[in-house]
Amino acid sequence: MKKIITFTLILLCTKAVLAQDFWSAKDLDGLSNSLSDQVGPNNAAILNNIIQEGGYYAAMVHREAGPGFSERHAAWADLYFVVSGSATIATGGSIVDETEYALGEVRGTSIEGGTVRRIGKGDVVHIPAGLPHYVMVGEGEEITYFIFKAQGQLDGERAVNITAIPGVVSEGARWQSIWADEFTADGVVGTPDGGLIFAQEQTDTVKKLLNGNEYTLFENTNGGGAVSMDAQGRIFIAERTCTEPLNDELAGCNELNRVAQIAPEYRLLANSFSDGSSLGRVNDLIADGRGGAFFTARGAWHVNAEGEIKTVADENISSNGIMLNRDGSVLYVTNNTEVLAFDVRRDGSARNRRVFATLGGDNGGDGMAIDAQGRVYVTGNTGIHVIAEDGEYLGMIPTPRRAITVAFSGPDKKTLYAPALGAIGFDGKQWTTPAGIRNIAMTIYTIEMETPGFNGRPK
Repeated sequence: MKKIITFTLILLCTKAVLAQDFWSAKDLDGLSNSLSDQVGPNNAAILNNIIQEGGYYAAMVHREAGPGFSERHAAWADLYFVVSGSATIATGGSIVDETEYALGEVRGTSIEGGTVRRIGKGDVVHIPAGLPHYVMVGEGEEITYFIFKAQGQLDGERAVNITAIPGVVSEGARWQSIWADEFTADGVVGTPDGGLIFAQEQTDTVKKLLNGNEYTLFENTNGGGAVSMDAQGRIFIAERTCTEPLNDELAGCNELNRVAQIAPEYRLLANSFSDGSSLGRVNDLIADGRGGAFFTARGAWHVNAEGEIKTVADENISSNGIMLNRDGSVLYVTNNTEVLAFDVRRDGSARNRRVFATLGGDNGGDGMAIDAQGRVYVTGNTGIHVIAEDGEYLGMIPTPRRAITVAFSGPDKKTLYAPALGAIGFDGKQWTTPAGIRNIAMTIYTIEMETPGFNGRPK
């Protein structure tokens, strides 16, 4: 299985065109005329961001004579509106030389069978999700058309209806899936350039998403399962070595779990407690801004830059996610159905344990983030719970799958990223694994928010 390649990579992309709510006929003529000068190797050019929303978007495409490719989208329906020119389109049948190049996306050299039609200015073509299609531009021809793309509910997803949370998210906001893989994307954090970094434990890498592209930032991370970045740009990681459960393909080892800094240079913070016992499987961590980090592993702890560990809580706690408030004076730790809060000092010591908020009847509290107003976002089994800085429960943003981590990023830090359990395979069906192998496939969803994330640090 490979990551989803966003549609902006399918054809040659021209320079960015800003999205807007109204395009005059003159605007569109100008855009259409500009495309013929930007045709690339695929004999095509595309203008994105004509419309850009969570579950749908529109682009303008110009094609000229020469070979193209046939394709099939498991999750996206297309609606073509021809602006000018003419071509032949084949729909249905089967794709020749079929290649699975991304989750739910198939491409080939042509189509065998199916229905063949001529299309020209003013024609509209509806291509349902899963239907093979192929635009063929003959010698001396060219064609320009809009593509309106709509993403339906994917196999394994649950229907969501988002109601407004004032100042947080608008009524009817929609999630969009931007990435998926057979492996995890955990412990996410936004980057100053609007990207997103995450740990992928099973491939021993830390990866980055930026502008629809995926990059590998670090390799050989010793089973890195969560990352955090401080305002100085130092990146910290929870190294889980070979503790991935229920996966009989991973060999056992005697390496201790670790909390470490991996950028700008590698520096081990801790791999055991003062009595020599193992940290156990480290779930999550948040940089403290002073060269150390708070982390969860059978409790909640703080390790400073010199490697000294202090206990935050190690009794009556089912810890997972961990987060600091805006000024770093309050530490939040998930405890299944609730979020605990602790007052913390600069040396990492903690006091005044209390229940900060409950998850509105939900459970499975996991990763967290905060926004510019200090609101806390907590992932649970049914969605992302939003809690005011004073502990008032504000509501939930339901998610298509169970989200396990969350972060703000994007150019203005108003995009919420939520990696969630489960993904579709190349055939558009829910990804499955053989008996005895834990299904760790994940999908990253985004949603546009009314509020930006906190700008005082990356997360």
